[in-house]
Amino acid sequence: MRTVIDIVEDAVSDGLGLPRSPMQLDVLKEALARYQKCGKIIFDLVNWDNGKLPYFQTDDTDSTLMTSFDTTTGIITFGTSIDIIRAIRPVDPNNVSNTNSAIWAQNQVNAAVNGDDVSPGRFIPMNDDANGNRRIQVQVDDGITTYKIVASKRFIPAVIDAAYDVSDESATPTDYRVLTWPVDHSDPAIVAYMADELRSWDGQTEKKDWSALVQVAVNKTENIQARDHAVYPESPMFSDGDDGYGNSTWDSKSY
Repeated sequence: MRTVIDIVEDAVSDGLGLPRSPMQLDVLKEALARYQKCGKIIFDLVNWDNGKLPYFQTDDTDSTLMTSFDTTTGIITFGTSIDIIRAIRPVDPNNVSNTNSAIWAQNQVNAAVNGDDVSPGRFIPMNDDANGNRRIQVQVDDGITTYKIVASKRFIPAVIDAAYDVSDESATPTDYRVLTWPVDHSDPAIVAYMADELRSWDGQTEKKDWSALVQVAVNKTENIQARDHAVYPESPMFSDGDDGYGNSTWDSKSY
């Protein structure tokens, strides 16, 4: 993985024609602001493999993944590294195989119409807490105290950390000299996008070639790399369709 300073130096050199080092402070600050914008757009554009997290449980002790699970209200508060909750499965202590069905996001409008707070087998996405941590609410009456979670990471902006020390870089993980660009497949795209933004800032004409470079990275990861494509119903409350001749019209194969 390349550090953000590597990305910044490439973008400044390409977009402004300036030396990679030393770099003026105003140029560095502008480049980091462009990294925050361009990097987040590209990071959020596709479900990149490096944006995924291995599944974890609500009893995980890693505070960057889990902050709390209030079993009286059913509110689960996630850690600072969590962005999107993708799948949830209850872990039933009475079911040693842990093959319980996944629970599904509940439509809040339908819940309000039906007078439901949280229906069994469902969860409700909630607003973030005061610290900006993601939250959901599960059904307390289900009696489940542990859930398995599949989630994706947040994009992390790079900063100029005054406490940065080359001999102790791990103490300032979000400093631009330490933080790495997570999507190595799209290195050329982030550099091109930032270079265009810097050209615009400098009053130059943009090349507008970054989106084509993103598509190259997307094609590489989604069409060339081995990948499973599965179809899932929007709700678990469904049954097989019938074409009138006793033949099922529901195809549950992977694509």
